[in-house]
Amino acid sequence: MRANKPVYIALTLITGAIFCLASCYAPPAHTGDSWNYNLASLYNPAESGLHTGCFVYHTSDTSSSLFFKVSKNEFVAYQEPENSTPIISVTVKYVLRDFETTALVDSGSWHYRVERGGSNDFISYVNIKTEKGKKYNLVVLFGDAVRKVSRRIMIETNRTIAGNNQHYFVETADSLKSPLFQPYVKSGRIYRIYNKLSGDTIYTIAHFKPVNIMPQSPFATTVIPALPVPDSVYSMRSGDTIRFSQKGIYFISTSKSPDAGLTLTNLGNEYPNIKTAEAMIEPLRYLTNARKWNEMMEAADKKLVLDKFWLSLTPDIRRSKELIRIYYNRVAMANELFGTYQPGWQTDRGMIYIIFGAPGTVYKGPDSEQWIYGDNPELSSIAFTFRKNNNYLSHNEYFLEREQRFQTLWSQAIETWLKGKAFSVN
Repeated sequence: MRANKPVYIALTLITGAIFCLASCYAPPAHTGDSWNYNLASLYNPAESGLHTGCFVYHTSDTSSSLFFKVSKNEFVAYQEPENSTPIISVTVKYVLRDFETTALVDSGSWHYRVERGGSNDFISYVNIKTEKGKKYNLVVLFGDAVRKVSRRIMIETNRTIAGNNQHYFVETADSLKSPLFQPYVKSGRIYRIYNKLSGDTIYTIAHFKPVNIMPQSPFATTVIPALPVPDSVYSMRSGDTIRFSQKGIYFISTSKSPDAGLTLTNLGNEYPNIKTAEAMIEPLRYLTNARKWNEMMEAADKKLVLDKFWLSLTPDIRRSKELIRIYYNRVAMANELFGTYQPGWQTDRGMIYIIFGAPGTVYKGPDSEQWIYGDNPELSSIAFTFRKNNNYLSHNEYFLEREQRFQTLWSQAIETWLKGKAFSVN
């Protein structure tokens, strides 16, 4: 494998015909700073049961590669008469639109027949047409052709910033070599980093200590915290292996684009999942006051105080277990969806997602998101608006537009949790 050209081959690619999907994916109506199309499924993978990963890597001035990964065990297998090995049927469709005008730029559809055996991950990529200096919205639809279910993912594809995160490709460098689909790394693994377009052979790596800033309540005054300052800076050569042994934030850049680059975080080997007692206590900060939370964090037997907390909400063990399942599933999903240089559960969107659940309606705009809870968005509903905060460390940071009127709602939601019930509006 050449150092600057990683290649991943589909196991059993059957067809690769590109065709126009304009009739199936009509552009949403533009209303002010948001798009009038409900994208709630982006934040609710449970609807389809498909948990997929994908990212964009810019490979030339006129093209990019869309890498994707699906879990075979989430697809229904079937048997073919001429083949003794069970098969799954994976469909991948994408539509690429101009970020500002929503004009159709490119689209494609692929169908894969994949043997169920071997590794559980099916990894491949497709090439898409992009141009240097342009910005796009890329919508990808992954489907199980047997179950007739699909999962939609939206990726802001940005070629206006030279050297941004989409110019970097990271892969594990051990025997299980595979692309890195999420921007978090593990202490015990070895990685390689590529940037095909930079022309630089030396990367600068800035390490920051972990940032643990809790979001303010939804009715407080919004204060955007200052970005952290690196505690060390070093360099590495392109294509060399690297370990990210220390917890914290790693910002990788080149001399040609020092203010744009790739941010990776080491948030522990279990992240984005929550498995240790200490990690399970941390997001309880939303349900407890500072004094009680500090006592739990400082307890010698953290599992004991954790169990006591949940059992104090309801004496019914089965209800308590269900409450725990719902709460920490939301925490893990917030980590996966909303992580920045901080854990996703510590972000504004993560906070609302954990306490209120997945929104029933999501409108996305160029620099904003609106989440609406309630069965009828036109009548009685709750709306949260988030504004994007562009900075060099994260392309996924949004801050809530806080309002005093949220105080009663927030109090009711917390009180519901403390009475042993998962709060839900939808």
